[in-house]
Amino acid sequence: MLKYPKKGSNNGAAIRLPLRSDFAAGHLFFSRRIELPTGLEKGEVSGVVELELEQMSPFPLEHLNYGYRIDEEQKFALVYAAYRKRFESDRVKPWAKLDIVVPEFAIALTKDVADRDSPLALLSEYSVLLLKFDKLSSLPASIESYDRSSFTPSNDSDEEGDDNKAIEAFLREKCEKKTFRIWDVDTEILESNGKVFFRATDRKNGDLVTRVMTRDWTWPIDIRDQATVHRVQAEDKRNILLWRAVLLCCGLFCLLLLGELLFGAASGYLAMRNKSNQAQAPQVFQIGAMRTTISELATFKEADMDPMRLLGTLNPLRDPSTIYSKITTEGPYTLILEVDALNVAKMNDFKRKLEAFHLVESIQESNADTSNKGASATLQVNFFPNYQDLLAQGGNPS
Repeated sequence: MLKYPKKGSNNGAAIRLPLRSDFAAGHLFFSRRIELPTGLEKGEVSGVVELELEQMSPFPLEHLNYGYRIDEEQKFALVYAAYRKRFESDRVKPWAKLDIVVPEFAIALTKDVADRDSPLALLSEYSVLLLKFDKLSSLPASIESYDRSSFTPSNDSDEEGDDNKAIEAFLREKCEKKTFRIWDVDTEILESNGKVFFRATDRKNGDLVTRVMTRDWTWPIDIRDQATVHRVQAEDKRNILLWRAVLLCCGLFCLLLLGELLFGAASGYLAMRNKSNQAQAPQVFQIGAMRTTISELATFKEADMDPMRLLGTLNPLRDPSTIYSKITTEGPYTLILEVDALNVAKMNDFKRKLEAFHLVESIQESNADTSNKGASATLQVNFFPNYQDLLAQGGNPS
């Protein structure tokens, strides 16, 4: 029965997807286990297999569907073939589009199947297959195959349509009443991460039996002609590269998206920080002004002159609306006053009084400015070098 992927199977951590597959009827094949010559190179095995097939079959190779499986020790190979005309044409036609076409006994070609003390019976859609093993190899020593339809009860039988009892009775006779295993072959083949999964149901306990083979090992067991197998193999590799490229693009896109998210987060943080800085700017300015004031007071304290006493002598000269916005010293005889007055008249009156003050030698004005808010200017007040003697004499402005 042809199998096309419709759904995934998640039996474990990895997702297993169905392969487009078909099982060829096992009873149509003749098989033989052969011993391989020692020292064979990998590319020489197919030549040995073809030579053996030519000896086994009365038909030329181009008239056969065949395949082979080498055991893990590479000492033996199971060779099998079927005459092509025994397969119906309508069944063979879709094979070129499938991922894999193998005999119904393909699960017996995997590891961990052999048991020399317990023959294995495989019941498939078309065949009854009896496999016997020995200690020489993990591959079957022999495969006896029978058409399952031959076990169907006759029309006058009470068990019409149920061939299981007849098959089990036949197998007991063939195995000489020894213990044997019966597996019902699952017609679906799964793939995951370069591994192919063949499945069957153990009739003794109903457990699902899964056997694994790497994808590279499935090419020799495929029964289609070599040209078709090579084409499907090339398509498989191309699809792997394509998926890798898609995954790489997805990874790059995720990295780009992550970069955009980080950039957006960083921009938002910077905007929030700038907004916070702007909100705190008045406080920062006040702290800076306080530090400047503290620094200037310390400078006053360490100055050669006595600025606080001089300011006290100047206070009677100014109108209450005339204030100092900043005071600094320059040398032992100079005060620099940044003055804000109510208007130009008040500013001029203050300057006139300063010029007439007996402790002041001269004044220099700069940065004069007037507006509707008043007048402002920077006044450099130069005191007489002997201002301290004058202060000691009690000189005060009149």
